[in-house]
Amino acid sequence: MKNSVTKPTLCVLCFFLLSFPRGELLAASPRHEFDTTIRAIREIPYNPRPIPTSTSDVTKISEANSRALFLSTFTRVLIPAPANGKTFAASNPANHPDITLVGYLRVQTGPDAASRPGIVLTHGGVGTGSIAQSSQFLIHISNVLFANGYHVLAVDRRDGLLSRCAYTAALAPDPARSVPIFVGGNPVEECINLNVAFRVPAFTPNTPVSDRSGLGGDILAAAAFLQNQTGTTVMGAIGGSRGGMHVIRAAAMQGGADTVFPADLLDAALILSPVGDENTNRFSDSSTTFPCGIVTAAQVYSGIAGSGVRDFADPVGATEDLLGINNGLGAITNVEIPSFIVYTLTDDQTFAHEMLAYQAKTRRMKLGETLILARLGHFHELFQADPFWIDQVVLTYFKRLLAKDNLQIGADPGFPSIGPNSDNPLIVDVRVDRDDRDDLVSQQSIVPFMRGICPGLPAP
Repeated sequence: MKNSVTKPTLCVLCFFLLSFPRGELLAASPRHEFDTTIRAIREIPYNPRPIPTSTSDVTKISEANSRALFLSTFTRVLIPAPANGKTFAASNPANHPDITLVGYLRVQTGPDAASRPGIVLTHGGVGTGSIAQSSQFLIHISNVLFANGYHVLAVDRRDGLLSRCAYTAALAPDPARSVPIFVGGNPVEECINLNVAFRVPAFTPNTPVSDRSGLGGDILAAAAFLQNQTGTTVMGAIGGSRGGMHVIRAAAMQGGADTVFPADLLDAALILSPVGDENTNRFSDSSTTFPCGIVTAAQVYSGIAGSGVRDFADPVGATEDLLGINNGLGAITNVEIPSFIVYTLTDDQTFAHEMLAYQAKTRRMKLGETLILARLGHFHELFQADPFWIDQVVLTYFKRLLAKDNLQIGADPGFPSIGPNSDNPLIVDVRVDRDDRDDLVSQQSIVPFMRGICPGLPAP
């Protein structure tokens, strides 16, 4: 009986396979498309320079001109986002009121506009970052992506300078309306560092007071906003450093039973120098200081229904919960969309052990890859060191995965490569003895060591 069932099944399969040329079968494979994309990226001419150099000698456009183009063509927008990162207030009466994010939007027009892919970009940093900073990489690549046919939304997460800083009519930081990073902190900390061209007196932030926040939902809220504005059904996301971690979390949580964001909201993720695990990586950082602000952030989010942080009646548990949420390594293997991570061996803000852990994790994914560079530093320094390489990586990745057959989408950064440099090759494979995250990142939590030191955590 078993054989009589199996034989016809095999015959049907043989007929199916013979009906399609081998090339068409391979082309239909998401893994094949992903692998060929990564191979194409590895072939991009790579010529890093010393980082403290101007990018204009390569791009032929100054940072000031890039910023002026961005501000004259992108529109400042206010984006509703769920405070708990998962569900909007309208869906649940118990929810905290929705918050507002600030972004800059530029959309394609014309009869084919809805067929154009959209790209969401976000910054790094905690309370100090912004799309208006990071050596202007995000502003530059926003311009380049639009020039190549994409809808583009560059967004400051809830702890970004655009979303938490208010300004007076004289464009000075306004402590009466700004939101501090920490409970009890200085409301205008770092606000003076936002370029004056981005300061808007009319805006009053309503983001929660917190540290290391976002929960991934800010990226999904931005993607939903972009979809609503354009009608596009194909979207990618770019994030660097802490923003890279939030892109990972967004991709992992979309489509979850506890969120309103559908599984197919984001279709591809490009992640640069992502933070690994805010909790356990401090056991291997020689400059470790206990981030006591995370305790007050846990207290804030414990009061926001649906955030995943337990009641602060258990302060240790609530702090563990929030640190567990801020964990890209814990989320990456739950990501089902194509995910490409770029790291360097010389990054002094995220660390080599995190890089190796991400590489071990992405090896187990159906559509994941971690590419390691010999030098360059942190994510915005990828652009400073070799603008052509990083521009071409972004354009190649999204063109091949989101718009391969769309003739309206290009892959031209607008300036030529200055040529390959064989002395600084890409490192395509750094293997450790065991592909086991436990060998790469400590599993011991810092929270017990914070007890009695950080306000809000009782002594053990």
